[in-house]
Formats: sequence, C-alpha cells, structure tokens
Amino acid sequence: MKIALLPVLFAGFLLACSALAQQASKEIKPLKQLFCPVYANHQAHPKSLSTEHEGRTIYFSKKRAVSRFKSNPKKYLKNLP
Repeated sequence: MKIALLPVLFAGFLLACSALAQQASKEIKPLKQLFCPVYANHQAHPKSLSTEHEGRTIYFSKKRAVSRFKSNPKKYLKNLP
C-alpha cells in the first residue's frame, strides 16, 4: 500500500511545483534596461540605485552615475532602450 501511494504523492508534488512556477513567472517581469546609461558597459540591476525621470525608473550601476545623470540627463538618455 505504501508503494502504491508513492507515485500519487510524487505526481501531486510535481503539479504543485508547476503551479507555483507559473504564478512566479507571471509576477516577475524582465527588466527592459540592461545597462547603466552613464557607464554603458556596466549592467543595471533592479535592486541597484535608481531614480525617476519623466515618469520612468532608471537604474544605475554606481552612486556616481546617478549624480552624473541628474546633472545632464539629455546626454545619457540616448543610452537607454
């Protein structure tokens, strides 16, 4: 009897895992901006420093990049997607 329940329990586990994976993939949206606009060869990360500019969140790789961007945003906006 214990052996017969094992495949059923395993199938239930797989279904639960796939449902959780589908829900997580709906909540996570890919970041459109991959690189820092100031230091274009450095990757941007959604948990890194950011600022709002014209209703858009812009991510940076370094603290210095934020101050450079704020001093002359037009210069660096062309580096954004």
